[in-house]
Amino acid sequence: MEEAPAATTFASDTMPNIQYQTLGNIASSSGSLSVWVKTPWAANDSLNHVLLDTDTTAGTLKLLKDSNNNLALTDGTHTASIAASWSSDTWTHIAADWGSSNMHVYVNGTAGTAAGAYSAPTLGANLYLGRDKPMANFWDGNISDFRTYNSVITSSDVTQLYNAGLLTRQETNTTFTVDKFGHQ
Repeated sequence: MEEAPAATTFASDTMPNIQYQTLGNIASSSGSLSVWVKTPWAANDSLNHVLLDTDTTAGTLKLLKDSNNNLALTDGTHTASIAASWSSDTWTHIAADWGSSNMHVYVNGTAGTAAGAYSAPTLGANLYLGRDKPMANFWDGNISDFRTYNSVITSSDVTQLYNAGLLTRQETNTTFTVDKFGHQ
């Protein structure tokens, strides 16, 4: 059997609803994420596609491909971004970090423009994956190897995650997993 990545497929017509409690899964003070994506759309489609959104009572923490064709991480006031430059049906690595008065985004190990500041939001109860909170914008495509970290990872760490490549598993029935690691 050929090894294949375990991935969850998101399609806006099926209205994916993957949400987790923020408590124990993501922190507003600082953190990072790493994920592999494969989309049926090219990054230059001029549409909004939300990969991650949080339920907040003040501010936001959202990762999306915006209508200006940038991958962006925003706290509602400040935004880190990089020109989204992937082709459709190709696995692409995305990483982001927030905290220490800054935010960063990366595509395939390449850093974008840092936000220069970060205002930690007040997180509510839920973290949404593959859509925004109001269910207006979705992430159509596959998501694999989604990981959250409880601190800011370095650009060197991001390069290492990208160079390690997409994890593969010998499975025919794939499941979605969230791996949460403490970064030392």
